[in-house]
Amino acid sequence: MKITETWKNRKAFISACKEAKACEEEFAELIRSKTEQDWLEVICRNFYWCVKKNILEEWLPDKLKCRELNYSDCTNLKALPELKNCRKLYCLGCTGLEALPELKNCRKLYCSDCTNLKALPELKNCRGLYCLDCTGLEALPELKNCRELNCSGCTGLKVLPELKNCEWLHCFGCTGLKVLPELKNCRELNCSGCTGLKVLPELKNCEWLHCFGCTGLSKV
Repeated sequence: MKITETWKNRKAFISACKEAKACEEEFAELIRSKTEQDWLEVICRNFYWCVKKNILEEWLPDKLKCRELNYSDCTNLKALPELKNCRKLYCLGCTGLEALPELKNCRKLYCSDCTNLKALPELKNCRGLYCLDCTGLEALPELKNCRELNCSGCTGLKVLPELKNCEWLHCFGCTGLKVLPELKNCRELNCSGCTGLKVLPELKNCEWLHCFGCTGLSKV
């Protein structure tokens, strides 16, 4: 069954979810859905589970109106639909993805282990970006509003964007980084294994610093 067919086949879909032992809380919300949009919101945030349980096909339409989408580990998907309203996107382990759609309203993006991603879209409203082990990334977009960034294992990154509002930065194992941006508001920094770093920026508000294995640092 395709996601676009579930509303017309609600009884069959509900039965399949019940048989697969769906999460009680999410299942209850699905049953309570009174409109097709409410229904789709529940399915979109549990899409990965529905695919894993063979309830839904690993397929998405050209446009999808949802606030949250989780299609992690859907390795056959090569592209995502239009997601203009999406505020939270999970696409961890989607190794077939080479690009993401426009995500202007996205507040949190989880795209770790998307090894074929070459670039990320504009993320001006993003508060949290988690792109661990995206080894194909060579740069990150503007992240002026980002408060949490985890780009650990992104060995292709040579530089990070401006992160004036960042409070939490993990860039463990980013061996290509030579320098870090200004981090005046950073409270937690883990740059362990960043062998190319020569110096750290001013960290007046930092409460937690890990820089193990930063063999290029002359002083902290």
